This record gives sequence, C-alpha cells and structure tokens, in this order.
Amino acid sequence: MNMNSKNTLMKRNIITVLILIITAMMGIYVYQHIYFDSSFNAFVNRENESMKALEEIAVKFGDANMIMLLIDLEEENISDNLKDVDQLISDLKALPFVNAIDSVFNAQKFDGFTIGAPFVKTRPYVTVKDDLYTIDESIFDDNFYVGTVISEDGGTLAVSIRKSAEYESDPLEITEHLIVIINTHIDLEYYLIGEDIVDFEIFSSIQQLTFVYPPIILLAVFCIFMVKFRNLYLSFLTVVSPVIASVWIYFLMLIFDKSINSLNQGDGSFGKYDIMKQLIKRGVSDATNKTS
Repeated sequence: MNMNSKNTLMKRNIITVLILIITAMMGIYVYQHIYFDSSFNAFVNRENESMKALEEIAVKFGDANMIMLLIDLEEENISDNLKDVDQLISDLKALPFVNAIDSVFNAQKFDGFTIGAPFVKTRPYVTVKDDLYTIDESIFDDNFYVGTVISEDGGTLAVSIRKSAEYESDPLEITEHLIVIINTHIDLEYYLIGEDIVDFEIFSSIQQLTFVYPPIILLAVFCIFMVKFRNLYLSFLTVVSPVIASVWIYFLMLIFDKSINSLNQGDGSFGKYDIMKQLIKRGVSDATNKTS
C-alpha cells in the first residue's frame, strides 16, 4: 500500500470517527428534546383562517381546551374521598395553566326565591359540617348535573379542568404535572381524558417505537447478517446507515422546529420504518459489494 493510499485511508477513518461522534451528540440532543405534536398546528398553518378563528374564540372565552378528570369514589368512604378531591381541586386551581375548574363542589340547588336581587336562592349540593362532607341525594334528580359532574349511581365524579388560552406549555409537561398532583392527593382510581392526555399517550408510544423497538429490530438484523457474512465489520455496515440517518433526520426536524406528528411518523411514504427498510437494503447492498 503506497503512501497516498495510507493517507486517504487515514482521512476516511478520521471522517468516519467524526461522523460517529457528531451523530452520538445529535442522538443525545434528540433523546432530550424529541416531542410529538398532534394538535391542528402540526398540520395547518397558523395563518389559516380557521386556525385564526379558533385562536380568537379561545382568547375571548379564556379557554384553550379542556381536560376531564374522572374519579371513582369508595362507597364506604364517601366523606373522606370528597375531602381529598376538594383539596385536590384547590391545588389544581393554583396551577398557572388552569383557567377554571367545574366540579360537583360548584353544583347549586334551587332553594327558593328572595325579595331582592338576584331573586333566586341556591345552596350547594355538597355541604361540609364538622369536617364531614355530605352530598345531597336530590342531585341525582337534577339532570343538569347528573352525567356532567357526577354519575347516575354517584360512584364517579367528573372534574373539568379548563386550560387558559394565554398559557403556552408542552402538553407532556402539563400531563405529567397533573399526574403527580393527583397521585399526591388521592389514592383512588382515576382517568384523565383530553387532547393533552392523547398527546401524552401517543408520545409515550412514539418513544417506545423510536427507542425500544428499532434497536431490537437492528439487533436482529445484525445477528442475521453476522451469520450470513461472518464478518463483524460487514454486519455492522448493514445497520449503521439507518441509525445515522434516523438520528440526523430527527435532529434536523428539531433544529428547524418541525414537529413529529402522525403524518410523518405513521404514513408509509414518510414513516421512519419505511426509510429504515430502504437504508437497511442499501447497507446490505454495500456489504454484499464489499464481499464480492
């Protein structure tokens, strides 16, 4: 091997090492900042007339969207459960992204008329006496509240958390924050429903699909081609392309503020698995050419 060939090989090795180091740093950045956006903003430009109207309505009425919290009560421990939920709601109201909360504690019962304004007298369905919480059973005859803040059998409470339109935050952070606060106050079975919760669950699935299954797939491919080529370098060559390409694609999407959404994640034309399949094919082709 002449000197020029040695120098060329050395330069290639240096470039390869640099690419791997840069890719590793990009991978760390992607892992820390990757996010999923399932909102309308991911698909529709903010300058769209419908989007402008939606934002204007949100600002005027003060609500961006709503998160529903359903809580199953223990039949033999209703009073303590209500107390815990009441304390939970008090803490939720203090959160910066909460505009208002509707719950059974806001429910009012008609209690007659008055001589002066407002001419109608009401009282709460939930009362507290000597630290004992009680629900007036007549609430189950009030169709306005049954199915809205409490179930027909009284076993489940519905808490509507209305988000402020002026507050901008990551839905994942909001959901994680809510889960921590809820778990701190109650030891009851509960369910969270809403756009932010869907974002949270989808992103958790995306994380699994991105950071759990692809490595398993690549390991399986690597093992298969170790048997085929019986060469560590050639087997490694088949999997390094999709790994580097995936990291660089995600990194560039984050740099240019392009969100990961259901369109570029799941569609056969744009999904990362289709890209990975093509890159693995290319890696196999390169490795085969090396052997020949």
